[in-house]
Parts: sequence; C-alpha cells; structure tokens
Amino acid sequence: MQQFRQFVFTPPGCDDPSLAIAGSRADGICVFNAEYHRSAESIESALAHLATHAHGEFGVRVGSFATKPFFTQLTQYLPRGLAWVIVDPAMAKKQAKWIDGYRADGGQIVVEIMDWDDKLPKSLPALDGWMVKGHEAGGRVGEETTFILLQKALDELDVPVYAHGGIGMHTSAACYAAGAAGVVLDNQLLLLQESPLADTLRVFIGKLVGNETITLGDPGDGEYYRILERPGLLKAKSIREKSHTQSLKDIATAVIDHTNWEFPQDGVLPMGQDVAFAAPWAERFVTVGGVLGAMRDSLSVHLQQAHEFNPLAAGSPLAVSHGTTYPIVQGPMTRVSDTAGFAAGVAEGGGLPMLGLALMRPEGVRKLLEETKEKIKGKPWGVGLLGFAPAELFNAQLAVAREFKPEFALIAGGRPDQALDLEREGVPSYLHVPSPRLLSMFIEQGARRFVFEGRECGGHIGPLASFVLWESMVDTLLAEVTDPKIAQDLHLLFAGGIHDARSAAMVATMTAPLAAMGMQIGVLMGTAYLFTKEIVAGGGIVANFQKQAIKCTRTVGLETGVGHSSRCSDTGFAQEFLATKRKMLADGCSPDEIRDALEDLNLGRL
Repeated sequence: MQQFRQFVFTPPGCDDPSLAIAGSRADGICVFNAEYHRSAESIESALAHLATHAHGEFGVRVGSFATKPFFTQLTQYLPRGLAWVIVDPAMAKKQAKWIDGYRADGGQIVVEIMDWDDKLPKSLPALDGWMVKGHEAGGRVGEETTFILLQKALDELDVPVYAHGGIGMHTSAACYAAGAAGVVLDNQLLLLQESPLADTLRVFIGKLVGNETITLGDPGDGEYYRILERPGLLKAKSIREKSHTQSLKDIATAVIDHTNWEFPQDGVLPMGQDVAFAAPWAERFVTVGGVLGAMRDSLSVHLQQAHEFNPLAAGSPLAVSHGTTYPIVQGPMTRVSDTAGFAAGVAEGGGLPMLGLALMRPEGVRKLLEETKEKIKGKPWGVGLLGFAPAELFNAQLAVAREFKPEFALIAGGRPDQALDLEREGVPSYLHVPSPRLLSMFIEQGARRFVFEGRECGGHIGPLASFVLWESMVDTLLAEVTDPKIAQDLHLLFAGGIHDARSAAMVATMTAPLAAMGMQIGVLMGTAYLFTKEIVAGGGIVANFQKQAIKCTRTVGLETGVGHSSRCSDTGFAQEFLATKRKMLADGCSPDEIRDALEDLNLGRL
C-alpha cells in the first residue's frame, strides 16, 4: 500500500499540544495549529515542547500573523524535528524565498487552500504538498467541501494532496482510493483520553451531531468562519448577530480574539461538522493511538471489500433490483427532469429516470406521464414527489401517477407512512434522510429505501456536507442493522458531488462494508446530467442553459431562512438575492419578513 499520512492538529487557539503529541506516538504527524496565535513566544514554547516530547517529525500550521523574523526563528527547529510547515497561499507567496531555503535544508512545505483557483498552482513557489480544507471543517473555510476540493486538486496537481474536513473511518478510505496522500484529524479527537478539554466541555461536545455548527460570512465572498453556536454560548450568539453587517476581516478578528477552549461560555469554539464523530470515537477507540490504528486498518479492509463486492459496477445488486444497467438514479429536478424525451435518454443510457413532478398540477402530470409511457419503451422509470407539498396537490398527483403505474417513486421531505403506502401498491419508494437519528427512526418504522444527499447537490440543500453525512449514515447502518434480512432489503442512494469515475470510486470504497452485509448501493445524480447531450435533445434544458452551466466555476448557497437553503450558480440573480438579504438585515427586518421577501424573489427564477 502507498504511504498514507495522518496529521493530528491541535485545536486552533489552544496552547496545549497533548493531542498532537499523542498522534506522534501513534505514528501520526503532530501539528501545532498556530492559526489563531498572535504571540510568537507562545508558538515557540509549543514547538519547544513538541521538539522534546513528540516522536519523530512534527509540524506547525502558521497563521496570518507570522512575520519574517518568526519564519527565521522556525529554521532553528528543523534539526529538532520540525519537518512540516503549513501555510496559506498568501503566506506562501510572501515567504517564497524562505520556503525555497527551508526546502533546500530538508523541510517540507504544504499549502492549505479553502477554494480552488486554476491559476493558483503556477503562482506559488515549489511545494511539497497541498492540503484541501473543506467547508465542513472548523474555523476559516470556503464554499467548497472536502469532497469537491479533493477531486479538483487531484485532477490538477502532481504533488501529494491531503484532505482536511469530514474525515472518518470510511471517508478516509474514500480519500485513499481517490489518490489522496493523507488526511487531517482535529475535531474528531476532542473527546479522546489525551484531549486537554475540561469535563464540562466534554459532556457538551458529546451531544453534538455536526449541524450545530454555523458559518459566519457572506456567501457572495465565498469565505467563512465556522464556529459552534448553542444555547448558553452567548459570545458566539453575539458575534453571529453582528456578523451580518461585518466584513470577513472583522469577523475573523472577533472569532480569533474570542476563541476560548477553557471557558467557552465566554468565548468562541471554532469547530467543524466532523465533531459529530468525537463521541462515538471516544467510546470505540478511547485513545488517539486507537483511532489512528483503526483508520490504518480500515484502509485495506475497505479496498478489499470494494474490490470483492464492487457495489457500483454495471449489473450490481441495486441495478438488478431496478432493472437498469447501472446502479444510477437520475435525481428529480424541478422544471428540468419533467420531459419525456430526457427521461427516455436517461433510461436508454442505463440509468433510472425520475420525473420531477414538483408542484405540477394534475393535468400537467397526466400529460407528462402519458408521453413518458409512450417514449420510454418498457424501461423502468419513476416519479419524484415533494412530501411537504400541500396535501391536496400531493394526493392529486398520486392519483394520476397510480393510473400509469410508475415502477419507482422518490419522496423529498417525505415520511415513512407515505413511502409504505406506495410500497403496498407495488411502487418501491425512496425517502431523503438528512440525519442518522431520522434514519434509525425510519428503519424502525419499516422504510427500506433511502437517499443520503450532502449539501454539495444543486437545488434545495441540507446543512451537512456529504463526507459528514455519509460517514454518519454508514456508521449508523453498521451499528444498528444486525438482521441479515433487513440488511438485504436496504437500498441506499448516495448523492451530492458525484459525477465521474473518481467520485464514484470514493463512494464505492466508502460503502463497501455495507455492500459486504448485503445492502444494495447506488448513486443519485442530478447536476451531472446537465452536461449531457440528451438533456438538451430531450427538452430538459435549452442549449444556453447548458452553456451557462459549462461556464460556471462557482456555486453559492442561498438561504431564505433557517433550514431553507438552495444551491445555484453564482449568477446575477444570486448576487441580487444576496444584496437584498444584506439590505434587509442592515435595515433590521425580522426573520419572517426576510424569508417571505426572499422566497418571493425566488419564484419563477429556475
């Protein structure tokens, strides 16, 4: 197996390097995270401690406060084990001469990025690696998640790439399969035996599932600070309330100046969504050594099972169950996947088409299903429904659909009783499930077909990034599904950022333990279909829509209110939306007023 490094970061703003030292003693690379440290003396004190107590190489993540004299001081630690220095792109450019000298003396320099720019690699000095930090990580982040950034970096770079954000036992194996050279662990380790956190904070963190973290910043800028906000964390609430009218620089100052791991009620905790793994890891693995050892073992197990069961291959169990060539389902897309021609193209290509009925009136549904039944030529197809649509409309759509006997249904925002009603009529039905707790409940209530969709997807999005959501779902299924019959009945679709061989290989590797239990695995893709010839030829979108999609290099999340976000291309409309929201926030409008105004603005914009 190729070398796969495990970097263990200390919490940003924390002086205690205990977690990192424990990582070094378990063959990891310990890194003192000095991003939030303004004092060179405190950083040097920590490095001196690592030089004495760490086993093997160690590193430092340098923040924006570092000066030229500070870098000069770092050089003295190279002979004492400081083999890794991690910087951001701006610092890499600024300290290019020092970097060349440090590398010449045997040190390794890694640049950590939070978004991708095709021009960036050529603008930086020679480096020993790149670290991609996803939206789900804690502290300063960009718009793109680890899953997306890693794919972009691996496609373009010929040096080692390391993944930071959302890393668990299963997603680390996915990163390895994709070609990553290693991963970063930080929030996941906060409850382990070696963690310096006080017992009161440990109890608090032990209850988190990841969606309690929030981002501060303007989506128009694409840069944020992710922190924890919970009842009782008054400073975090205060900073969040002020952030709506502040620049990112002001937000950064507030977060950095108030980061406090000793007395969090008086400060801020920069924390990522992967804190959701902290409690189960503390229970299962106890120590940092236990985690790193289990992760190394999991790499080979996942790869062997992926090779043996190949869950996303043509003719896989889920493909056979669907009557399709591939275990691929085309995700319902409002006012896109509502044409018979496109559905026929998907079916002909070996996937399962899902007609997006959205809020279509019954007469429109009838016309669409008549045309689809005629064009699809006996191949399987399904309908996509909105479980939260007005009951009268939902029932009317179902009444029409029953006449045409779709082979499958997918209910977004649906309930188990809705799915089971259709199942009893012979229509296998999938439900979107946004959290592990709901998954356990849905399985208990008899549902067996699920979609796990990360926030990378287009259209309406949930809070959790794919890596965090998928890791939690895989763990939940492995822990709670002990009946082989139930396992074999489960049909699982993974969605959000999947579009090609590399992304599919990551999903196949991550889900291999589920396939080994007999669960049937597939992927659901929507955005990927926007780049096919069939979607234009079949009338799903016009050619100009596709041209705009091809030109798109950035997407943004547009939030009308808490829990109501959509992802779209960064267009003029997106900027109008964000400008309207900024003005209403500055004017002191209530959340209800803002939500209503922004939802009105959204109408008819697709």
